Amino acid sequence: MAALPKNAAFYLWGNPSRPVVAELGDDSGWHFFSQRNPDNSIVFTVNGQVIPLNYGNFDARYKYRTEGVQDVRYGHEMYYSPGSNTVSWRFCAPSGHGLSGMAISDTGRNSADNVDGVYYRPLQKLINGTWYNVASI
Repeated sequence: MAALPKNAAFYLWGNPSRPVVAELGDDSGWHFFSQRNPDNSIVFTVNGQVIPLNYGNFDARYKYRTEGVQDVRYGHEMYYSPGSNTVSWRFCAPSGHGLSGMAISDTGRNSADNVDGVYYRPLQKLINGTWYNVASI
């Protein structure tokens, strides 16, 4: 069954809370409107989905879907241990890595438990289908 033609109209109106409104509608409702608010700002509203066919007029403030970071994750887990729990030791995760766990051993005595080692992973970002390790500043 063919769709019946709709009657469309362009309306210009205003009131104290919406001083200037330009609106397009048809028999089924409004399509879009633009209005100037009392604070002089402008709002453009669409009753549906906007699907640009050409992004050429977008300026540098907007990123294309294929630009920028699309996802983040932690990479493969690694482990560091000083080799003995009887030594004092210090560990700083490499650039872009974060600590993800600790190995603790019970001494079996009335003393503090020992840290045997630490687990760490790189933080990774996905850009244009390629995963990259994040670097620290």
